[in-house]
Amino acid sequence: MAKRMYSIFTRSPTKTEIRTSGFYPSLSTIGLGSAEKSIVGSIFNRIAIDVSNNRFMHVKVDDEGFIEEIPDSMINRRLRYKPNINQSPSQFIRDIVLRLCSEGCAAVVTTYTNDDDEPEQIQVGSISGWYPEHVCVQLFNNTKQSIESVVVEKSKCAIIENPLYTVMNDNASGIKRLISKISQMDAYTAAATSGKINAFVGLDYDTSNPLMEKRAKQRIENLEEQMQNNKYGIYYHDSTDKITFPNKPIDIDVVDQVKYLEEQVFAELGLTRSVFTGEAKEDANRIYQAKTVEPFCRAISEGLTYMWISEDMFSQERIISTKSMFSGVTGTEIADMSDKLSRNAIVKGNEVRRELGLIKSDEPQANMLMNPNMPLQDQPIQGQPTAEDGKQTLMNIFNQNDTGASRSVPNIFQ
Repeated sequence: MAKRMYSIFTRSPTKTEIRTSGFYPSLSTIGLGSAEKSIVGSIFNRIAIDVSNNRFMHVKVDDEGFIEEIPDSMINRRLRYKPNINQSPSQFIRDIVLRLCSEGCAAVVTTYTNDDDEPEQIQVGSISGWYPEHVCVQLFNNTKQSIESVVVEKSKCAIIENPLYTVMNDNASGIKRLISKISQMDAYTAAATSGKINAFVGLDYDTSNPLMEKRAKQRIENLEEQMQNNKYGIYYHDSTDKITFPNKPIDIDVVDQVKYLEEQVFAELGLTRSVFTGEAKEDANRIYQAKTVEPFCRAISEGLTYMWISEDMFSQERIISTKSMFSGVTGTEIADMSDKLSRNAIVKGNEVRRELGLIKSDEPQANMLMNPNMPLQDQPIQGQPTAEDGKQTLMNIFNQNDTGASRSVPNIFQ
């Protein structure tokens, strides 16, 4: 039996309504004026794409924080399949990051739930009002095809703040200064390429009289008409007219200031131009991932955990983010990493194949933590799980060896 869906917009069971027209709720939430198409918008988009490359999922963990199971929950269906009717998972994460970069804060709200209070659709919106126990969030109502203000309990939504707020959103931040300077540079450029000629026209009569003032305006209009209608912009004037061109305005080196601010912003974000253009070496990429991408992933994971996982269940469940171990590496590096990880019994063969997009192997050894370069009987770890009894956990495998001694396993969440 199908479950009913409840909408946060009506607080009652939703009704299907088909409309013949509407608008697309664009993910571009950056309102930076003339700087929107400049380097600032590109930086925000680069960060959003890199954060969305991580996979966010609902997992069950043991007492030591190790992943025991990835359940087929409604939370995972929202995070890994379809957050809402308009967005894919990667689009949803990019929407969150773009709002954080441009606004400093965002709210993730469950807009539709079923009878069991499980999320059927989730959406990110801008926070427009703050109250002691509630927030006012701007959400897209797909039924009415409009943006609506909805008051939501703080305990029922994920309020996510930009971890780099002081760098991006503060009034004295480098990003705001860069946006202001870019706008100023655009204004100078527009004025310089407008085709206007700055000049003073001296007349041989007094213009304080209204009649003479009107005559002077007609003279200016005549000169403008001559230049506009002439192919080369040539005009003639009376011998009594004195044309004076002012000196060149003071050169404020805006371009150099913009370059300086760009370098400052890159440094604050852990970015370099090589990272931005995709030509960075491993060290530069690692610094960028640690200083920029991971703080965003952590903020999103913690916010979603707070929204969906109760305090009583936190020791057993949580929302985490993971990234492909082979992301951004060459084929030679993949082969070297796969060999080292498998030889040291860190990953199974099928886990490597999954990351490479290959079909799962049916061989029993592909589901074992073992050194593939050694015979099976000489493996240092005995009792590896096969495809049939693959429920044995990673912790149990590492705690078994020939001598029966217990091995210490580092906690990946510390």
